[in-house]
Amino acid sequence: MKITNKDIHHRGLLRIWLLTISLIVLSLFVRGGEDPVLSIVRNIKMAQRGSPDSSLVYANLAYQSSLLIENDTLIAKSLSALANAYYSAGNSVLALDYFFKSLQSIEDSKVYPERGRLESLQVHLYSGIGACYFDLKMKELALKYFEKSLSLINETNRSIPGSFSNHVEMIILYNTGSLYLQMNQFNKSEEFFKKVEKLNRIVKDSSTMAGLLSNNGLILKERGELDKILPLFMQSKAIWEALGSSKGAVTVYNNIGEYYMIIGNEDEAVFWFKKAISIGTECGAMRSVQLATDFLTKVYVKTGNFKDAFLMQQLNGKLADSIFNSESVTNLSKFAIQYEFDKQIKQQESIQQEALKEQKQKKLFYLLLAALFFLLFIILGLFLLNQRSKTQNAQLRRDQLDLESRNLRLEKEKLQLELESKSKELATNVMYLVQKNEYITDLAQKLASYRKQWPETEVQILDQLIRDLHSNTNDKVWKEFELRFQDVHQDFYNRLNARFPDLSPNEKKLAAFLRLNMTSKDISAITFQSPESIKIARSRLRKKLGLIQEDNLISFLDSI
Repeated sequence: MKITNKDIHHRGLLRIWLLTISLIVLSLFVRGGEDPVLSIVRNIKMAQRGSPDSSLVYANLAYQSSLLIENDTLIAKSLSALANAYYSAGNSVLALDYFFKSLQSIEDSKVYPERGRLESLQVHLYSGIGACYFDLKMKELALKYFEKSLSLINETNRSIPGSFSNHVEMIILYNTGSLYLQMNQFNKSEEFFKKVEKLNRIVKDSSTMAGLLSNNGLILKERGELDKILPLFMQSKAIWEALGSSKGAVTVYNNIGEYYMIIGNEDEAVFWFKKAISIGTECGAMRSVQLATDFLTKVYVKTGNFKDAFLMQQLNGKLADSIFNSESVTNLSKFAIQYEFDKQIKQQESIQQEALKEQKQKKLFYLLLAALFFLLFIILGLFLLNQRSKTQNAQLRRDQLDLESRNLRLEKEKLQLELESKSKELATNVMYLVQKNEYITDLAQKLASYRKQWPETEVQILDQLIRDLHSNTNDKVWKEFELRFQDVHQDFYNRLNARFPDLSPNEKKLAAFLRLNMTSKDISAITFQSPESIKIARSRLRKKLGLIQEDNLISFLDSI
């Protein structure tokens, strides 16, 4: 009886389910009192580190436990772990199914992870879906989900800098570039690979470097630069072998074999293709094995070895059936279509709910509006009833304000008269002081003129008398003037000191004299300084007040 791939798949699933049930039973005995959330998280981590079979077991165990505690976030992460496990096992179809289930679980969930973690899970799912479609040769769908991943990374990093590492972005850029390479869009592919090279200078990932070397060689091959590609393939092969990655090395063996096939060295080509088949079969890289059998068929046909060509063609067909049967081809896009359809249905339901909510809000609005009009009618009636009393009160208030205004005007006029009286008194006093000082100055000069006529023994007494006249008169005159000036112009000194704190006492005196519009001659008479000294003092005062030549000093002081 013939055993089909379907039978083998069902037996594998049965084995995994038996292992899962055994682990569940074992966990009940060993970890009966453990927090189920911690247990699920641990199983998800075990699924990320194990072999394909053990990863499937741990992921399935995490999924079943998440369903029991109804934790939406853990359900989504468990489904993602199952998808990763199936992808690692080479089953891109089942992986695709679980990636979409995880994505749907996130959108159905009412509890979301904190900002940044949700986007991280979405990016992982989008890139996983893209990788599955890439493996299944559905390039347009693969490109769509790779672009969604990159768009979400850029958007999240703008709002939350550093949410995604350079390594995550680099891998998706690399896959997108490889996809464009398969789509024969070599300029676009090279553009993405340059971005990958830039990031890899920071990340320093050897496997990415190996892949870049191989892919750059393929681009050069398509451009006909055959003399440059073999060193790139050999460097890539050396890195993969040093890393112990047989799957990576097998892809390069095929590239090297294809190079020798193109230049007509069939023996070397056969050697590398057979090596790809041998190593690829051991490590489970069946897609690379299928590609090698296809290349070998062409080489054997070219060399006339039709027997081996026929055998390779048969093997190629069997591999194609086992990897990607025709039944699955027709259903591969159903996951994306179903996901988008469900999403549209939910959006439509959401729109209908919003419409119903809006209708209820409108009804409530109209009721509130009617109640508002009723209240306004009552308020208007009360307003009209009280308007007369308010008008009377307003008239009384206006009469009171008019009376207060008249009182204030009379008070202001009284103050103005007092100020004018004090100003006149101050001016009279200043003139008196000027005349008094002139008289004292004349007296001092006359006494000085009699100095030669006095005996020498009394000259010193005369000099002291002259000095006392000047000194006492100066101090008394200024103090008397300052008291009267402050009485009339109370705030002048305060404002002057506030704006110009660096003025000297003599400069403040000069400012006060000028404030009374006194001439330099009058100021000279009071201060016993020459008119020329007063002129120089006025010039210094202008500089300290920051006045230019066009500014009037007396007008400026009047404004203070």
